[in-house]
Amino acid sequence: MKYKSTRGTATHKTFEEVLFAGYAEDGGLYVPTSIPKIDANTLKAWREKNPSYPEIVSEVIKYFISEDEIPLVDQKECVTKAYSKFSIPEILRLKNLRQYGNVQVAELFHGRTASFKDYALSLVGQLIEYFTRIRQQRTIILVNKAQTDKTYFRIQFEVEFFKRA
Repeated sequence: MKYKSTRGTATHKTFEEVLFAGYAEDGGLYVPTSIPKIDANTLKAWREKNPSYPEIVSEVIKYFISEDEIPLVDQKECVTKAYSKFSIPEILRLKNLRQYGNVQVAELFHGRTASFKDYALSLVGQLIEYFTRIRQQRTIILVNKAQTDKTYFRIQFEVEFFKRA
């Protein structure tokens, strides 16, 4: 899977490159060069298996992360670690709102910061950790936002932030 900028200048980037880049050099966002299609039989098989949230994530990310970059066993390990500290075993709970008919709402507050962002950023933290570990490098994450964002990233990525004196 390769990625390109929405503004068209940056093309043919790997997942690792876009993960560490943030925005593209041209100011655009990185998107896949093509959107993977998941056929009806695959979706049916997933539905029949009744997979857990981490199992679904493991199945979906392999469409976006090449096995050449992160082997499947390591992708699954990243997913397992990402959701290991959620407050409920099922990670994502669906609540039936019977008073509105057959409506279900996802509870997106069972992560470490009780925010919907936990579902994505918990995995992002593990993917960053994976690449820095196999490359034997350290990564400094710079956050130029409010103090709450710094706290959030420290919790998600379990990294410490240092102020320059």
